[in-house]
Amino acid sequence: MSAAGPGLLARWARAAGTAPEAPAVFAPVGALCREELLCRALGAAASLAPGQRCPVAGEDVRIWLPWLAGCALRGSVWTLDPMGRSEGPPASGEAPAPGPEDVPCMALRTTGTTGPARRLLRDRGAWLRCFAAEESLLGLSPADRVLVLGGPQFSLVPYAALRALHLGAALGVLPRVRPGVARRLLTALAPTVVYGAPALVAGLARLAPAARGGPRPQRIITGGTRPTPAQIALLHSAWPGVRIATFYGTAETSFLALQPELDARDLADVGPLFPGVEAVAGAGGRLRVRTPYAALAEEGPDGAPRPLADARGWITVNDRVAVTGSGHLRLLGRADACIDAGGVLLDPAPLEHGLEALPWIEEAALVAVPDARRTTRAVAAVVTAGPPPAGARAALRRVIRGLAPAPLRVARVIGVPPRTPGGKLDRRALAAALAGGGERGERLL
Repeated sequence: MSAAGPGLLARWARAAGTAPEAPAVFAPVGALCREELLCRALGAAASLAPGQRCPVAGEDVRIWLPWLAGCALRGSVWTLDPMGRSEGPPASGEAPAPGPEDVPCMALRTTGTTGPARRLLRDRGAWLRCFAAEESLLGLSPADRVLVLGGPQFSLVPYAALRALHLGAALGVLPRVRPGVARRLLTALAPTVVYGAPALVAGLARLAPAARGGPRPQRIITGGTRPTPAQIALLHSAWPGVRIATFYGTAETSFLALQPELDARDLADVGPLFPGVEAVAGAGGRLRVRTPYAALAEEGPDGAPRPLADARGWITVNDRVAVTGSGHLRLLGRADACIDAGGVLLDPAPLEHGLEALPWIEEAALVAVPDARRTTRAVAAVVTAGPPPAGARAALRRVIRGLAPAPLRVARVIGVPPRTPGGKLDRRALAAALAGGGERGERLL
């Protein structure tokens, strides 16, 4: 068998040569052995032409990952489409000549949580460079067993899945953290490394007491939003000694900063810049970056690529930041996130972080809810593990008095909070659920 597509699957091919029947790609409903994954990826590459579009449907990693690996090898363009291929590719023992590293091999759609959704064209080379930089910082190895949380619509999921293949490590993907399914996959995979948004990793940690004494993760790699103090405490309680790495980046740029060891004393510090990244705070504090890991382009409605960077290679990110003298990035909030609440502009970031500092609040999101008397009313939606403790209202008043220029309504989210495919709180869905004092919210203030 040819270990084609050198670079991307070379270590996976070596592992398949020594243990071909070892289960190595785990889904909630089954697994692929090492040789089967390799043959399917090679089969996908052999069945596609360079530049050919390859739409794939569903969340089963045993289907979408071989097609993604094949597209990355061949230079075809993998994309998610509910009407796309719903079966895995044919198996093959030989691979065609690999495509260049700098041509599009995937079209990833952003989730659109803070603006219109966009489709980004990515190449194999940028992620291979990112893999190498990440490996130098985190020290992962082929002996690791990697669990990825979230659906493939979230760009971290295909990134981390290809990362595991490139590493030669066993892989599991869990689109949703549901107790029965999650426990079965944890038992089968026994992950040493977990990638995922903080809320998804925290949801997994809540299942840990049922599996005490068994294998447990040694390393958490989390991003998308910053973890809250309550989530950090939960991770350390469930998995004593676990090492938490946090990253900051966007779908357009990939990793921009990485903190190999979380500093819970200063969660606004998202870490030193990723190797090769340049960053400055531009007009209004908006982040401008130049990076070797960026997507190639945005795909326009007509299918034509549109550049993400200016003529000098700089990309503007819609986050406000400060770049410290030591080269660390401090995240200050979204540039366009202020909410007009009856003529008073509120910046969500300091309010949310102040509420999340309360140990019984796991997450907070300031949302604009339609109001009959005004255009909008600002409501702080908070997620808690249970009913608020005694004194909760007094604590909320102290936080809000210190941070908000006007009284603020606070509502505890009832039931499972709405989330994006990547595990972030879905602010639009939260606002709709809380409109008119619906059943999804319990008013605290």
